[in-house]
Amino acid sequence: MKTSTVKSIFFVALIAKDNAAGQAIVPADCFIGLQKLAFDIFDFDSYPDFFRANSFITLAQAGTYTGPESMKEYIRFASSSSPYFAEFERGPSDGALKGIEENVCIFNHIELNTHTFDELVSKKSLSVDVVASGKIYYNAVENYIEKIYVYYEVGWLDFFFSKQLDTPQVHDFICETMSNECDFDVDISGACQKKLRELPTFTNGSYFDGDSQGCRALHGAFASVNPEGHCPHISFTPNQDPNGKIKCSESAGVKPTDLFDDDDIGMFQTFCEVNGIDPTKGYAEKGRKKKGKAFKRRIF
Repeated sequence: MKTSTVKSIFFVALIAKDNAAGQAIVPADCFIGLQKLAFDIFDFDSYPDFFRANSFITLAQAGTYTGPESMKEYIRFASSSSPYFAEFERGPSDGALKGIEENVCIFNHIELNTHTFDELVSKKSLSVDVVASGKIYYNAVENYIEKIYVYYEVGWLDFFFSKQLDTPQVHDFICETMSNECDFDVDISGACQKKLRELPTFTNGSYFDGDSQGCRALHGAFASVNPEGHCPHISFTPNQDPNGKIKCSESAGVKPTDLFDDDDIGMFQTFCEVNGIDPTKGYAEKGRKKKGKAFKRRIF
């Protein structure tokens, strides 16, 4: 694991002894523990080692996903496993230890990834550089990740759902999933697609956890491989899933600023600027001229 923190702190972390029970957690414990855990959010096979049943990931506009399997589904949506992307490539990143709260180390992590849209479903076959930020809560005593908050700029969410996925192909994909995987009584010759098009892309501005196209684009991808868990979410009428939850009905309305403070967002904006991306958009179509080569080190 490489970090962007100052070398003196990093070397202290390398030579420090493991924290004994009952002693206060110090930065060295955070770095040593996370290094031993070898955390990588795209290492899906290791999720049982990284997370517990009550671990969760939250994107304000999309909701909360609890447990390793649900978290894995959500992260796969942002990778080449998604039906909407043909390719996915990780790029430069940076991170830092933000603070310590009792036994929990809080890390900021930001990275730039390149998503190439699948030309069969999206409006344009193109590659896009996207900046994603995560706030990672690592329990240094019990050695697992308690929770992760994710931040995307609204500009990227709008481009993704409104500009790229509002297509007949995506509407067909969702409706066919409803019919074939979920066994819903829907007319996929046009009526289902029409009903889907009549829904807003987002609710309350930029949220896709409510009764919207965006929510069904997200959970339609999940339902195509996990019908039992996600078919209730893409129904046009609210249905409980096996866990008793109802999704794609009413937005929870979580504010990004409830999860990320000014310093976190400032770090995101600086990372964007250094990498030649408009911080008010959080993404750039490929072919732009890069402004710098900083932040080349990966913390996870």
